[in-house]
Amino acid sequence: MKTSISSQAPETLGPAWAKWLSTDIIAVEVGFDQRQIVVAARAYMAAAETPLHSRDLTQHLCIGWRSSADVAPYRWELSKGVLGLAVAVDREVTTDGIDLMAGMALAGACLTAGMEETFAPR
Repeated sequence: MKTSISSQAPETLGPAWAKWLSTDIIAVEVGFDQRQIVVAARAYMAAAETPLHSRDLTQHLCIGWRSSADVAPYRWELSKGVLGLAVAVDREVTTDGIDLMAGMALAGACLTAGMEETFAPR
């Protein structure tokens, strides 16, 4: 059973918009480098195998994020060196609440992905 949970979180932009820019547009960096990470509690990882490839995510419970109920869930952006891909994981739960998403993962319920600074204070 899939569940969508709403907490009315503010809308934000995801990273990696550069791939959508036309070649005749100049992009200017206005912020700092951001890194997306996949996180889970130690207890969750003790009971599951560590995913080493994007295809391994199908063997895990995952929680997804969306900016609002009327948009598609955010695709996890993964990379290895300079190669990058966006992965649409099979999510058991989808929410627009960053704190709920992080809390569930850190409580041992699942894997989740997000910006490194989202999880740094936890």
